[in-house]
Amino acid sequence: MLVVVATAPAAAEPAAAGPGRLIRAFESTPALLVGTVSDVEPVLHGGWIAAIDVERVLRGRPLAAKSIEVAWEEPVPELPSRLEIGRRILFATGPMSTSSIWKQRVPDALRRNGLLSIADDASAFIERPSGAELADLEHYLALSSDARRGNAGVVYLSALASRAQPRLAISALATLNRLPGLSRELAPGSAAHICDALMREGREASEVRGTAESDVSDAALALVERRRLKALRQALNARIAALEPNVPAVLYAALGAIDGRMPDEIALELLASDSIEHRLAAARWANGEKGLEQIRHLLRWDSDAGVRAAAVQRLLELESIDGLDDAIRSLEDPASEVRLAAIQSIATIDPEAIRDLKYVVETGSLQGARSAIVTLSMMGVEAHKLLYEISEQHPDKSVRALAGVAVGKPLGHVD
Repeated sequence: MLVVVATAPAAAEPAAAGPGRLIRAFESTPALLVGTVSDVEPVLHGGWIAAIDVERVLRGRPLAAKSIEVAWEEPVPELPSRLEIGRRILFATGPMSTSSIWKQRVPDALRRNGLLSIADDASAFIERPSGAELADLEHYLALSSDARRGNAGVVYLSALASRAQPRLAISALATLNRLPGLSRELAPGSAAHICDALMREGREASEVRGTAESDVSDAALALVERRRLKALRQALNARIAALEPNVPAVLYAALGAIDGRMPDEIALELLASDSIEHRLAAARWANGEKGLEQIRHLLRWDSDAGVRAAAVQRLLELESIDGLDDAIRSLEDPASEVRLAAIQSIATIDPEAIRDLKYVVETGSLQGARSAIVTLSMMGVEAHKLLYEISEQHPDKSVRALAGVAVGKPLGHVD
């Protein structure tokens, strides 16, 4: 609640689906099938039944019948069916729910007993699977569990990351992230595929569940940052050299993520770029005295909120308390994204930042005071003592109330 107050107004973002679940469902399902939806029928209380003409069994035993029925329940009954007549899909099946509601929905016991479900709450499917996707998946699923964690698994997962539709590609990247020996198993071909996945950000959004190509690029960059994939450096340098002077910013960001810093000559060039994406990459990974000087400049004057947010985070990562004076100004930034970045970063400088935050509460704007209070609420005992004092003595009623909430006073209790 406190963060919402301090950073509002901020646009709400839809919750992302759990990463990696799609391929995990494909790995564990009794049957993975390809077929075309021939009929869709609504039943009681948000239930649906779809008839699917199966053309291929990708995994599992051959089916006795060429047509099957799958059933599921939509969490929001007003939504249309997730499966459309005429749509070709790849889907993972599982046992049907034994919930008593299905006896009402399908009174015919013979038909009900023949129903299957789609795994993972009816989300384990993709539409319009390509030949390349099916081939990569089939080869991956044919591997033993040990081989999936080794070089062979990395080959097929990285291929999916580079060319599968976004939802499947993101799941492949999440699966790669779970492999303990990923950097060791990343051969040149797989490294090239990861570079391809990084560069998917410029393509149009997918039709499937609104997942965009840029989401694949973001997931690939997050993988590089989390795992510090040093085996990717050679492929990245080669790709950058081949694309100069029109190198996508994400490749520079990935290069910085490997070592936690960007080469000075690249960082300084990007920090002065007209491209928001290139300044953002450099603000995240710039280093050195000249880089810090430019980060301070971006923090105060850059027109883009994302760049300013990255700049305040990087400044305190590198300078800690020495960067506090510049970072404090960001608590009053007009953009909620920047204020939140400042709040989270300054809170790590505990207790050294308490005196400066107290000064902001006493002398800053109302927005600055709110941000400072939220920052203090994320800190330790001394910060909470100050918050109690603020809740009792601050001249502004709304500031006293917010500080009171931070120390556990009943909501609405203001002296």
